[in-house]
Amino acid sequence: MSFHDRTYPHDTTLSPALQALRIALPRHRGDAGWLAERLHELVERLLQVQHGLGAEVAALPAARAATREELYRRLHRVRDYASACFQQPLTLGDLAPIAALSPNHLLRTFRAAFGETPHQYLTRLRLARARQLLTATDWPVTEICLEVGYESLGSFSSLFRREYGLAPSHLRQLERPPA
Repeated sequence: MSFHDRTYPHDTTLSPALQALRIALPRHRGDAGWLAERLHELVERLLQVQHGLGAEVAALPAARAATREELYRRLHRVRDYASACFQQPLTLGDLAPIAALSPNHLLRTFRAAFGETPHQYLTRLRLARARQLLTATDWPVTEICLEVGYESLGSFSSLFRREYGLAPSHLRQLERPPA
């Protein structure tokens, strides 16, 4: 079972608009005016995304624009890798070669680009996946703990409680749809 929780700022701007267009398109097939308006809205959203990405790249600590762009690509490569492998134990030492950066440089620039460290990013992904599994499956909490990459149920439960304010089993009881 794969899980990718990419929370890029532009996902919340563009993806819902594309989804809404895909759903509404069959109802408006012959309406060229409606379609033209939707396409203009999409272009506007794309420009907003592009502007946001430009600001993210510009915020990176490098003197030359080309260096900032390359650094941005490398950081996204690391983030994509971490998203794909979040169930495995990953350290800065594991991630740094993917970006071709030293562990310290990766830590500093990742935090500057995304507002969190690679460890915080992985923890957030793991806990979000655990929450999803708690509400969607009957798996025991221990199995979910192991599935999302934690070896210690105590550590997992403590992190989960800190993030969501409830123990995993209590959250399951509260958020589970009635059978």
